[in-house]
Amino acid sequence: MYLRRLMPVLEKVMSRLLEVTGLSITYSRGWDESLPLLDLLRESLDRDLRYGATQIGPHRADLQFRIGKLRAEDYLSRGQQKLLVIALKLAQGQLLVELTGSKVIYLIDDLPSELDERNRTRVCQVLEDMNSQLFMTCVGEFDLDAGWSAGISRRKFHVEHGKINALSGTYGTA
Repeated sequence: MYLRRLMPVLEKVMSRLLEVTGLSITYSRGWDESLPLLDLLRESLDRDLRYGATQIGPHRADLQFRIGKLRAEDYLSRGQQKLLVIALKLAQGQLLVELTGSKVIYLIDDLPSELDERNRTRVCQVLEDMNSQLFMTCVGEFDLDAGWSAGISRRKFHVEHGKINALSGTYGTA
């Protein structure tokens, strides 16, 4: 049910970030669907105790991404995989807003890693259109300057040895 609702939103976000067609997602719930979970947990108790962790259950759930018949990780470059994950997270946030009316805050770590300026700009434009609050990190001070519209208000901070210092000025307008 969730994936049916998510897919149209994901496809819309993906169309702005990634030039790939034929994406499919399947869900694996983390245990044999033909057997009750409680029975399987009882059967695997000795093994779980030996490994120190539960080997089956909802925490083992997974999404498998395919482009056509190929696994996405075998088809997409590292940068494209990152764009797919970003598209998924943004689509999940957008769906949450549509279903609940809640606001979403996005936390994005090291956007420039594996993305060129063109793709960073694409991500920034999608984020701008979502009109959400955003916290973004990067290694280089100016790695995130490009890609934003002139009217977007941004603040920059430098973090070193656990100390946060605001860099001078506000970038863009409020």
